[in-house]
Amino acid sequence: MLDHEKLDVYKVFIEFMAIAIKIADNIPRGFSSLADQLKRAAWSIPLNIAESCGKKQH
Repeated sequence: MLDHEKLDVYKVFIEFMAIAIKIADNIPRGFSSLADQLKRAAWSIPLNIAESCGKKQH
């Protein structure tokens, strides 16, 4: 298990991502840009957490 996968905040946002994707998939077609934005935002949070855990502290 990688360091970021041990963090509670990472686990919570993985769950959030799954919920956000379900919500985005139910957004009407006329609002596809909103659905896309929600999916990208949901993905960015755990990716940013993982990236910050991989950086060395000075």
